Amino acid sequence: MRRILLIMIFTISLSAMLPALEAAGEPAAPRREVVSIRHWTAPEHTRIVLDMSSECVYQVSERSGPDRIVIDIPGGDLAGGLGRLEIKDGVVDRVRVNSLAKGAQVVLDLPAKTRYRHFALKPNDIHRRHRIVIDVDRTITVKERRSETEKARLVAQSGDYIVIIDPGHGGSAPGAPSKFGPSEKYYTLPLAKMIAAEIEQHKGFKAVLTRTGDYDVEWHRRIEVAREHGGHCFVSIHMNSNKNRRIKGSEVYFLSPEGATDMHATAVAERENMQIRMEDRGELIDG
Repeated sequence: MRRILLIMIFTISLSAMLPALEAAGEPAAPRREVVSIRHWTAPEHTRIVLDMSSECVYQVSERSGPDRIVIDIPGGDLAGGLGRLEIKDGVVDRVRVNSLAKGAQVVLDLPAKTRYRHFALKPNDIHRRHRIVIDVDRTITVKERRSETEKARLVAQSGDYIVIIDPGHGGSAPGAPSKFGPSEKYYTLPLAKMIAAEIEQHKGFKAVLTRTGDYDVEWHRRIEVAREHGGHCFVSIHMNSNKNRRIKGSEVYFLSPEGATDMHATAVAERENMQIRMEDRGELIDG
């Protein structure tokens, strides 16, 4: 009888432990936390970026009374310190966050209803987190559009040699990081403005920048700027990072009318050149 009782007690104890053992064996679900919220104002849109702790499902909807865009993240959380973000750039008034029973919610308050786009991005070498991106379009009047078109037309028909200067990156695309200072985008813009000012000093030359501030410009829009202004030359400025502090100088890449003579030979040469430790690289012209 005692043996039967012990077996029953052991069986009951083991049964009680099974749910705990099963739970312990299951991997914990990744947190769906809104870590931070960033924004940039561009001439044609405002970009809102939600930095996420992990990949997640989200839903975007449009509401009225007042006009707003709502991003719902089922099962999501908000990082500590996140609160109201005032923007007031004529496109987005502010960003608000709500912690609901069903998850996290981010609200974009708008001065008026407008078009918007949204998409998700995975981590890369620059951005270590998953991101939810919302681009809210600026409402441009017909008069404003005509004015911009007319300005571009006058430049294209000026008879000057038009140099399109493209400061690399911008906005949510910081470019190469530096160890002790700002990222690439903060250097390319002032350098582009300096070059533009120098070009403008020469008669018969005109400089046009693809961006004039810290905001995103898609690659196709950079090309459109060049075409709209009748550009003769397109110069894209970038800053490369390197762990070897002894390396300095500049690199210039241009499209050769004949094309590359031997892609394999070019790749070999580049690899071999990287092995050469030089005090100063000087100026490298590469076609």
